[in-house]
Formats: sequence, C-alpha cells, structure tokens
Amino acid sequence: ARAGQARVSALAAFDHTAGNPAQGSATADYYALTQWAYLDELVFWGGSSAEGLILAPNAPVVDAAHRNGVPVLGTVFLPPAAYGGQLAWTRDLVRRAADGSFPIADKLIAVARAYGFDGWFLNAETGGGDAALGAAMRDFVGYLRKHGEGLRVTWYDAMTEAGSVDWQNALNDRNAAFFRASDSMFLNFNWTRSGLAASGKLAERLGRDRYELWAGVDVESNGWDTRVDWDSVVPAAGGHVTSFGFYRPEWTWTSLPKDKRSPAEFHARDDRFWTGPSLDPS
Repeated sequence: ARAGQARVSALAAFDHTAGNPAQGSATADYYALTQWAYLDELVFWGGSSAEGLILAPNAPVVDAAHRNGVPVLGTVFLPPAAYGGQLAWTRDLVRRAADGSFPIADKLIAVARAYGFDGWFLNAETGGGDAALGAAMRDFVGYLRKHGEGLRVTWYDAMTEAGSVDWQNALNDRNAAFFRASDSMFLNFNWTRSGLAASGKLAERLGRDRYELWAGVDVESNGWDTRVDWDSVVPAAGGHVTSFGFYRPEWTWTSLPKDKRSPAEFHARDDRFWTGPSLDPS
C-alpha cells in the first residue's frame, strides 16, 4: 500500500488457537479466502488464556498471502481478566534484561524472521495496570518496531498510556504514544464520525499518515448484515477518513452449517462479502 491511500486489514481466525497446526489443515474445510486483492494486511488472529497467548501464522496462510503480496502478522493476545487474563503476563511480556533490552521482543523478532512472516499485532486487554506498566508497554512496542526493522507492528486500541484498559475508539492523547511507537493502530469498533475525523487530523499533526489508522468493523456475528456508518469513513465529499479493519471476516465460512459447507458455497459467500451481491467491487 502506498502512503496517502486508504487500506484494508483483516483479523481472521483460521481455527481456535491450539487448532492451528504449523503445516495447515488436513482437509479443505478451511477459511481459504481468495479475495487477497482487497487486503493490505492480514492478522492471523488468536490467543487465549487456556491455549496460549502468542500465535504465529502457519505456513500455508503465509505462503498464500505472500503469493498475493499481502503481509501477514502473528498475534500477541493478553486477554481480559474475565477471560482468564492475568496482569502478571503483561508484566512478563515487557520485562527488561539488565542491559535494557526486551528479551521477549527479541524472541518475537527472531520467530517472525525464522518463519518468514511480517510482524506482530499486539492486543493488551488485561486491565488493572498503572502508568509505569503503560510506559513499559510503550517502550516495548517501540523497541519491537526499531529492532525488528522490516517487520510491522500494529497496536490494538485497548491499553492506554495510564496502563489501564479503556477502549478509546479513536486516536487521542490517551493512546497516541502507542500509535507513535507502532506502524499502525486498529481502532476499537465503537467509533463515531467526529471521532474518526479528529483521529485522522491528529495522526497528521503527529507527522503520520491518517491511513495508518484502521477503523475497526466487527463482522464476526453478522457478516455482510453488520450495520456500519460507511459515510463516516468515506464521506460524500470524497476521500477516506481512515483505513478499514475487518474483525473476523471468516464469518463467510464459520456461519455455514457444517453439513452445508462446500468450496463452491463458501467461495460464493466470500465473493459476496468482499464485492457485494452484484460481484462488482466498484
């Protein structure tokens, strides 16, 4: 994607966290998307308190994405306490070595380079932190980006600089430090027209591209019937306000009853999701 152009991201769960074997699925019953032309970033979504907090994308998805020019990110997920998250895990992630380095950041960089994927999506949603933890996380993100040269770091709008989890649904002074430290930020889903407009302007005041902000759209439950204020992102006056980030577009596959799943049925639904019932993307 070129600077100055709106982009599209997808956060897709190809299976539950522990159900992602390194060499992929043994069957064709898989979210085998073909609409790569519309994607600028794919996040291999997962992570859970019971199955593991860090999920690297598997080889078939990385290969398919790269054949189509799409970067793929692994996920670091620190779950909400309601889902078993423990604040100790957040503190472990950002622990420094005696020389000031972040050992887990170094490992995340090494894993991405060894397995040929393109970076990490960071989702810190365990509440209860303080400003010291917020500052440590900011420094961790900046370190990961700086030392992982050539890799991408996308931050999810959850933890604030105060260290607490408080979704802003916008870029503002409570989370701007994380945006500055990362390559892009995925805004939580409850954004507003005025909030998106202010977010884009703030990004530019910070010397950044407004399209490094993804306006999150949660399609996990309702797919193409999800209610979205599209005019907030693409106003009638023209020009996108931010980029788009679709959460869980694998709905086109998971919402099919297992006894009705077939490659043809899935691809028809996936085509409709990305290009509309007319199948005309314009």
